[in-house]
Amino acid sequence: MATDSTPADADGPASTDGPAGTGSPKPAEQQPPKQPHWLTAGHWAGIGAIAGILSVAIAVAVAVFPPKSDGPGTAQPNSANSITGTSAGTPSPGAQSTAGASGPPVLIESVTPLSSDPDLTLVLADKVELTAAQLSRLDSEGLQNLEKIVPLTTRPVPVRFGFTNVTLMGNAAATVTITQLEIDKKCRPPLTGTLLYSPSQGAGDTIKMIFDLDGTAVVAQNASGLTATGSYFKDHIVTLAPGEAQTLSITVKSDQHDCTFTLRMTVAGPTGTVVENIDDNGQPFELTAAPPHNSDYQAVYLSPVYSPSRHWTRVDPARAPGR
Repeated sequence: MATDSTPADADGPASTDGPAGTGSPKPAEQQPPKQPHWLTAGHWAGIGAIAGILSVAIAVAVAVFPPKSDGPGTAQPNSANSITGTSAGTPSPGAQSTAGASGPPVLIESVTPLSSDPDLTLVLADKVELTAAQLSRLDSEGLQNLEKIVPLTTRPVPVRFGFTNVTLMGNAAATVTITQLEIDKKCRPPLTGTLLYSPSQGAGDTIKMIFDLDGTAVVAQNASGLTATGSYFKDHIVTLAPGEAQTLSITVKSDQHDCTFTLRMTVAGPTGTVVENIDDNGQPFELTAAPPHNSDYQAVYLSPVYSPSRHWTRVDPARAPGR
């Protein structure tokens, strides 16, 4: 086999031919691969510090500007710690007042003090010495202002009879009926302290129902003058529509005892029967009878009507007018 023995010129220009005998172009010279650049410990420390600062900044931003929770699927506050309305039993601001929404079926709007007229005869449990100046003020201001004129340790008590007006208002969602009015009384012998005697015009025409504190009946009775008969609420129907107001005129009498008492009102409505208490603005009512003899009193004062001087005057109890 013949061969080409001519040597190649090593120092000549680079041939554009491929490998010998092929006639192909010579491939381009390849660059050596780059070596990886490794970060030093100092670089990593700097990156860690920057990451820490960014984490703190993000936490502060979330705390100051919390994400809104209005949309669906967002977390809601714990109902035990969140305020979503007013406390139980208190209507929300601006809410309409609805009868029967809360409270008893009948509201007790007002109760007048037990009396029979503005110048009723009164008794004090203790002996009271009135000065000339106090008696003069009684002349001009009247017995109804006694507590403003004289410092008292016990309250003035009407004698023999008195009345109170109780104003009620329907508070149920439907009409209710007052089916009964009963008395809860505690009685003892009549008071014998100080008598301030002023004639009364009687109970008048306002009597609607009466309680006889000396009798055995505990329910309100029909009144004929100061005579008690029958049962008032068996003979009369008293109803209250929602928001309706009515006034009960109640008379009590006693010829034998000093009694403190409260009233119990039974109310029937659509949801059942309720008993409500009526008192003298937080304390029991009180009425006393006169003692068997005026001489039993420790002190007696006569009003200008009975006094010869036409002024309030102190007299000997034995000489006081009869019962």
